[in-house]
Formats: sequence, structure tokens, C-alpha cells
Amino acid sequence: MDVWRVPETVTRQLEIYTPNHRINGTLVLFASHRLSDVLNAREQTVVTLKNATISLLAGEERPAVQAESVTLNKSEVILVYSLEEEPKAEQTEPARSDLVYIRKKAHQVCLIAAGFLIRGKVHLIEELKVQEMLDTHQEDFLAVTDASLSLLANAEAPLLQRNFVSVNKHRVVALYPETAT
Repeated sequence: MDVWRVPETVTRQLEIYTPNHRINGTLVLFASHRLSDVLNAREQTVVTLKNATISLLAGEERPAVQAESVTLNKSEVILVYSLEEEPKAEQTEPARSDLVYIRKKAHQVCLIAAGFLIRGKVHLIEELKVQEMLDTHQEDFLAVTDASLSLLANAEAPLLQRNFVSVNKHRVVALYPETAT
């Protein structure tokens, strides 16, 4: 007898930035999926957060709005990160046999995306140059590790540091390699 199993789920506390809002909430996803999998799923144009708080980034002082559930158009998202910082994972070959390991090289970069300056590392296949990344990267969200986020208006004062940030490549105004000074 075939028994249908309900896939195991996990939750992630996220902070999402759009051009005008900061949204905090809980994402429910399959245990086998990563945040990147959800953001880059082409068959879904939205992401839904539970128990969300929606705040304006600037302008009028209004109280934050609480919502049991909020659905966001992924094309409006600038960047996403988990509020529950996970420890850095060493890059190793996958344990699952259905995954393919592709060796990548880390590049220190700066990204300017809708009022944010994001410094960190992007991981590219060795043949690819940073300047080619936006044209050749097939997924909508770029993974940036060891990330430092600042507002462009005050780029010298980082807002926060994260091991991992997802940045919507369609919201990136400029991307350039960061050289050591």
C-alpha cells in the first residue's frame, strides 16, 4: 500500500527589504530546501511570510503593521537574509548523490542595489569573471557570503554583517570587484 508522506518543513526568520519597506516574518519551507531554492524557484513569483511585521524604510513616521500573513512579489525584493545566523559551512562535496559538485572561486565584490551598498564574496565557476556575472547568472537572486550591508547615504557605517545574503540581481545597479587597499 502506498502511503503519501507529508514533506517535513522548517521555518526561517527572515528580514526582507523592498524599495520602501522592511519586512520581518517567518518563511515555511521544505526541510530539503534552502532559502536560495525558494527565492530562485521560477515557478513561483511570490514568497509568503507568516507573522510578519512591515515597516517603512524612510519618510513618514508610521507604526509598523502586523500581519498574520504577507505575500511579496519577488521582483520587488532587493535583498533577503535570515535573522537566525547559521554557522559558516565549509565548502565540501555534497553528501546527496543527486547533487553535482561544481568547484567555485570566491571573489570579493561590491554591489550597489537600490540604496544599499553590499560588500562580500560571490562564488563563481573558475572560468567566469565578476564583470560577466549579471549577464550569465541564470538565477534571479545572487548569493553573497561574508556580507556587510550599508546604506549608500552612509556607506562607511555598516548596518549589519551576515554570513549569507541573497540579492535580487535585477535590483543591482552596479557590481564591481573590490580591490585590496
